[in-house]
Parts: sequence; structure tokens; C-alpha cells
Amino acid sequence: MKFKKIGSLLVATFLVLSFSACSKTNPSPVSSKSSAPITLKLCFQGSASAASQQQTVQICNEFTKNNPNITIKVLYIPVSSGWSEYFTKIQTMIAGGNAPDVSQIAIEGIQMFTSMGLALPMDSYMKAHPDVVGDALTDINPNLEKPFIIGGKTYGLVADWNNVVMHFNTKLLSDAGLSVPAETWTMQDYLNYCKALTKTVNGKKQFGTSIPNSYFQTEGILYANGASILNDDMTKCTLNSPQAVQIFQMYQDLVLKYKYAPYPDPKVDSIQQLAIGQTAMGAWGRWPVAEYVQDNFKDVAIQLLPNFQSAGSNQKVVFGSGAICALKSTSHPDEAIKFAIWTASQYFEKNYYGTGSIPTRKSVADEVIPQAGVPQNSDLFYKTASYATAVQAPSQYANIQTIFDKYMSEILSSPVDVKTELDKATDEINNVLANQ
Repeated sequence: MKFKKIGSLLVATFLVLSFSACSKTNPSPVSSKSSAPITLKLCFQGSASAASQQQTVQICNEFTKNNPNITIKVLYIPVSSGWSEYFTKIQTMIAGGNAPDVSQIAIEGIQMFTSMGLALPMDSYMKAHPDVVGDALTDINPNLEKPFIIGGKTYGLVADWNNVVMHFNTKLLSDAGLSVPAETWTMQDYLNYCKALTKTVNGKKQFGTSIPNSYFQTEGILYANGASILNDDMTKCTLNSPQAVQIFQMYQDLVLKYKYAPYPDPKVDSIQQLAIGQTAMGAWGRWPVAEYVQDNFKDVAIQLLPNFQSAGSNQKVVFGSGAICALKSTSHPDEAIKFAIWTASQYFEKNYYGTGSIPTRKSVADEVIPQAGVPQNSDLFYKTASYATAVQAPSQYANIQTIFDKYMSEILSSPVDVKTELDKATDEINNVLANQ
């Protein structure tokens, strides 16, 4: 799931709403019954400045106000290659006797954590403490919660989620005589837009589109063409299906043949490329909004991805959700679960996910999404919650992502035969699924 931008940029804009205003709309959590002072170690994925980390501490201090014996120690785990690296580092901490009590876990890792017995089910505590749970289960769309209910047990109340939609630089659209397309736009419409928006302006190349280079974003594109990385029960790889090959061939052609898109260099900020007018379109969720707000970039709108299938066919929209989960290694399970539940509160969602991910609580999303002011058509973010389909993330996700990234890079960097490369990727992923 693409939550990678939760770092110093994102955290710095989390506090767009005042703490006092949030407190008025959200009941205070029930005070801890235990009186012994304890510290819960909380891990997040990403990097953050000292000031941004302090802002996160201030958010967590609201929990401590009502539970004065519980202190939250916030740790940000820096990564260079996404969720799989983060999950590996958390496992290393656990194995080394330095385990966190609670940890941010995205959909990409929850199957891994539960299959390895690292996550703590919350159901017994939730049943015994309905006052702590409050209205969370009625305010959170149940479709978003599903990935964190495994074997009938709940491992987290999802607090944030993202989908994948198309973002447009509306000034570049206007300059080309184009408008934001309708929801029913097609693959041919997309290619026409790419061609019309690729030009040289003042001696500089303007690309029609950027190519998403992450597992999560690409699965969103595949879903739009009736394809996927794995089969429905996630036991076999389907990257070499005709529908998947068509998408990767389109990717390669956009970069190498038509030059409508730059090579997706992981060291280059593709969101910034959209904002400065170097590219006109890009497929992301809501995570660019933090950057838009910081840079005061307002010439941006969103729309569903093109329906790459035949006209009239139903199109899937991908989603990934995340939660703060209690880990079995904690010495304070009740307190860890209580805090994990609190991170799905109105207060936490408003202040932590105000301009980054999409809050899972509809009441919060309805409030904070319009307040950001960008992008145009922003109601589309939460609108997809009830029918979006979860990104495929089995317990072997980390190894699958590594294989996926390798072949994605090869296909986009040289004119290799796409089907041959996807056959190789499929064989390697199937071997992981069968043997790990």
C-alpha cells in the first residue's frame, strides 16, 4: 500500500486542525485503571525531522492526558525501499529483544505479522471495553476494515487508507485545450491525453504522464484492466496474463517508444514533477496532498483511472488500509490495545491523517478532505471506500515486492520482451508462494 510519504513533509502538516477543536468533538478515552507508570514504544514507517517527531509526540500526549500513567515513546523507522524494509526492521527489533509495543502496520504486512504470530488480537479487550471502542466500528467503512480481520479475529482498527486515482495538472490541461476527463474515460482517451500533453516548452520537455513504479500503484492500474498481480486467493502469480502484459507493454511504450513519460527514477519526486509542470498526469492516492498544501499548489484535480477494459465493463479501484497494531511481544497488552484503538479516534485521525492519507472515519473524512482545499473533485477519495478492492498482500509480500520491483525496472529501462520478463517474474513469485 502506498503510504511512503508519511515522513517529515507529511507529519509537518498533520496539525492543520487545532487540538482544542478536535477535543470538543471526540469523547475523551476512559482513563487507565492501572496506576503503575509504563511506557509504550510506538513505531512508524518513515523519516521525520526532530520538530515533526515532536508534533507526533504532542498528538500522542492527548492520550496520556487521560491515561497519565502511560507514556508513548515515538520512533520513526527510516526506510529506502518501502513497507517490506520496515517490516523486516520491526522483526529484527523483536528478535533482538527491543520490540515495540505498538506499531504502524499497513495492509502489506498484516498477513505476515499474523502468520508469524507477532500481532495481538483485540477482540476480547474490545468486547470487555465497549466504552473505549466507542463509535469507531460504525463510523469506519467495514470494507476498509476487512483486511485486518483475519481468521475471525481483529488485529487493528484501521485509521487510514488510500486508493489510486489519476491526478492532473489543470493548468497544463487548459494550455492543451483539455479538461478533466469523465469517469468513463478509456485507454484510448488516456493515450490521446498523453500525446497531447507531451511537448517541448521553452526548451524543456513536458511529459504527458508519469509511470507509477510501486506495487500498490501498479496493482491499481492492473485492476483497471481486469488484471492483478496474484489470483483471487493469492496462491498463484498472474503477472503474465494477457491483460497484465498489455499494461506493462503500455508502460514500456510510454517510456521508451513514444517518450510520453520519463523513466520512473525512485530518486526523483514524481509528485513534484507534476506540481512544477514537468509532467501532466500521475497515478497516486491522497498522499500527495501534503506536498500540494506545503507548496500552495492548487492547479490539480483528480479522476478515476481510465477504464482500460472494454466500454461498459466494471472497473475495480484498489485500496490499502493501515492501523496501529498491538504486538504480542508487549509486556502491557491491555494498555497497548487501548492505545491502538485510540489511534482510530476522531482526534488522532484529524490531527495525524488530516492532509496525508484518507481518514477511515467518514465523519473525519467529510471534514478534513474539503479543508485541504485541493485537489479539485476531492470527494472522489472517500467515495470509493465501499466498493474498492484491497491490494493483494499475502504473508510473503516482502519477497514478492522485491521480485516485482526487479522486473518492473528491467521492463522500463530497456527494450526487453515484456511477456518474457513477466513469465520470469511469475515463475519466481510462484516459487515464493509455494515454498515460503
